Amino acid sequence: MERIIEYSEIDSIECSYEGDTSIAIEYSSQNNEYHLIYKKLHYEITKNEVDELLKTLQNLKIDKLPELGMGLDGKTYILKLLSGWNSVKFEWWSDTCGSHWQDLFTFREKIKKLKEKHTKR
Repeated sequence: MERIIEYSEIDSIECSYEGDTSIAIEYSSQNNEYHLIYKKLHYEITKNEVDELLKTLQNLKIDKLPELGMGLDGKTYILKLLSGWNSVKFEWWSDTCGSHWQDLFTFREKIKKLKEKHTKR
């Protein structure tokens, strides 16, 4: 399995004892299967679901630095996209980086909905 997406949230205030709540998506070229990984459990998902998720970032244009963001009570969001040895990582604090990052905010909501869809079975 090759990891292609990693997503996580880090809450600055709450201490979570649930363990790792990050979401990952992996692809197996051997079986031509996609899996969503959450809390160490694997859920098979379709290529169409992955394509729809990635389509959100298709027109992503980060043409300037994020706006200044900091605080004590919020979340840090981390999204990493991987392809072999290449990767890109976005990290932002509580949506303070500006509206030009809207596609990342939308991606965040879509990957969380995809996780809910497959883990609530």
